[in-house]
Amino acid sequence: LFSETPEASLLEIANVLQMEYYTKNQKIIEEGEPGTCLYIVFSGKVFVHFGEHKVAEISEKQTFGEFSLLNSEPRNASISALEDCVLLRLEQVDFYRVMGNNTQFMRGIIRILIRRLGEQNSELIQTLKRREAELTRLVAERTSELELAMSEINEQKIVLENSYKEILNQKLEIEEKNKNI
Repeated sequence: LFSETPEASLLEIANVLQMEYYTKNQKIIEEGEPGTCLYIVFSGKVFVHFGEHKVAEISEKQTFGEFSLLNSEPRNASISALEDCVLLRLEQVDFYRVMGNNTQFMRGIIRILIRRLGEQNSELIQTLKRREAELTRLVAERTSELELAMSEINEQKIVLENSYKEILNQKLEIEEKNKNI
């Protein structure tokens, strides 16, 4: 996130970072709470989850909550410590103060965030395409099963119709014989 950040701005950011410690399975972010900060994983690992469903892991030197620096929307997932970890927290107000002092810093951050949005969009599109292919395969499989079942039902219907005709013919024969008797 800060790869294009001038050294002076990095020093300003380093001075306002707050170090936080979390133990394994401790919740860091609760889905739905307002987002007002970014976290940098200094050591350890965390995981992104919806309830008990784990969707991603974030490890050392990676960040999460980037978009909360620009917009205080509710968090869209929960994040918990996968193992004991140390996180560096950057508050939105401190970020704005540093960003306001340096347009080059601001441009670099915006450029990287836009790139990340594009990457997330591409990942989402690929996930949707894989899901669509899986659903298409399932529909084709079920359709094939239904067609096979319908074919078997039609064969049984023909057998029943032929049996009915045979029984009807036998009934007519018996009635004719009874009449003759």
